Amino acid sequence: MIATLVIVALLCFAAAMIGYATGAIVNSFNGLWGAVIMIPYFALPVALLLTVALLAITGVRRSRENRAR
Repeated sequence: MIATLVIVALLCFAAAMIGYATGAIVNSFNGLWGAVIMIPYFALPVALLLTVALLAITGVRRSRENRAR
């Protein structure tokens, strides 16, 4: 899930850069281009939070396993 968010965000970022370079996006945040431009703004921070949560859950699980021994 984390990798998917990062990959989708990077693909949307690349599509936005190509769109700006070719002139397809000219101050137009309506429709599909608006979504393509905004996805990296939300997907990358969510992926970072999910990574932190995964590390915390893994750390708690390992500490509980070590206490049980």
